[in-house]
Amino acid sequence: MKERILALFPRLNDIESASLRESVLGVWEETIKRSDFSIDDIEGRRIPFTLLIKALVADGVAQATFVEHTNEVTEAALLLAAALKRSGAGLERDHVIAAANLHDVGKLLEYSICQGAVVQNEQGRKLRHPFLGAAIAVKYDLPVDVIQAIFGHSKELADEKRTLLCKVVNRADFFFFHPLKDFLAEE
Repeated sequence: MKERILALFPRLNDIESASLRESVLGVWEETIKRSDFSIDDIEGRRIPFTLLIKALVADGVAQATFVEHTNEVTEAALLLAAALKRSGAGLERDHVIAAANLHDVGKLLEYSICQGAVVQNEQGRKLRHPFLGAAIAVKYDLPVDVIQAIFGHSKELADEKRTLLCKVVNRADFFFFHPLKDFLAEE
């Protein structure tokens, strides 16, 4: 399964630390095994990157997928981190890739398939994906700043409590979410 995960998320190959890369892959493997989704579902167009924008799914096909969003957020986070580095703020590139790549991994546990549709399940309504993803990341001994970015990238953590890495992942994530939500609301 590792090869398929690396094919889905090519930036994982850029993580220089072999142990960190293996931990990230471990998080993906365990999450997929615990979820209602197969690797085929993840590779396909079945899972939207959010359930909050209903127009993203037409006839059971996601117009903006979980995988596409994850890769876009990773690229945006890397661009933000590079700009910050030029300004003197340093972030570990491996941590940026790991955190951005895993920011929504918990959605695979927050969502389920019900009558052919992807829906938020009971666990997801109670715990949401930031907590679910961070809980598995702890098990794989990821760096604390990466875990915080997974947990804090959404509304679960106040901005003043976020590390710089967490803020980068948060901004990269919402860079895609808010404009798309606003655009589709106008249609």
